[in-house]
Amino acid sequence: QEYNNEVSNELKAGAANNQLAMNHQRQGGDIWSSQAFRDLSEHEKLGFKQAYVQHQAGRYNPLAVSSIANATDPRVYNAELSKYRQQFFKQFEGTNPLLLNKYLFPKLRQVENSSWNSWYTTQSQNSRKARLDLETKVLYNGLKNSENPVEDLMRYINLTSPDYGSVTAARNAGMGVVQELAKRGELTDNQLDAIKKGTFTARDGNTYTFEHLYGKDLLDANKAKRQY
Repeated sequence: QEYNNEVSNELKAGAANNQLAMNHQRQGGDIWSSQAFRDLSEHEKLGFKQAYVQHQAGRYNPLAVSSIANATDPRVYNAELSKYRQQFFKQFEGTNPLLLNKYLFPKLRQVENSSWNSWYTTQSQNSRKARLDLETKVLYNGLKNSENPVEDLMRYINLTSPDYGSVTAARNAGMGVVQELAKRGELTDNQLDAIKKGTFTARDGNTYTFEHLYGKDLLDANKAKRQY
């Protein structure tokens, strides 16, 4: 309550004290040992400290540190964040904890949550791309060398459907690979015919040839082959 009373008194002085602190910082002043600071009233000193804490809180940015932003494992991310946080806190040694609790820590928690979400999203996207790149390479090899390339195609669809969001989207992506290989002349007529006649077990438990259910997809692949 005593602290809040001091803050209330400070607010009555308006924004002048905050501006004073910022101007002093821009001039390179040592705000804690300068004569200008010692000459301030107690309320002005409180406003000065408050402004400094708020200003520094606005500069807190974990993702600006390469070792944090480029971490590829959550354990590394958290370890590097801890180092950055400890280094950042050194400038507040001796600062009234009430000021830190009121003006620093809430901002830091908000920034750290935002940074984590951004980092996690980026890592998820990178992991997804790495998985899809790997499975695409496996599919390339299967389409060219497998006796029943449809098995490789269905494996690709089943494994990548969570990344694509649906089985249909994964099948479209898989057939996109087939069409791309055909367009580049990397699939022979015999290999395309092997896909056409290849069999697989559908979700209804029955066995079908690929042509039976996905004839249009094969037609598009054949068109791509002719374009080559």
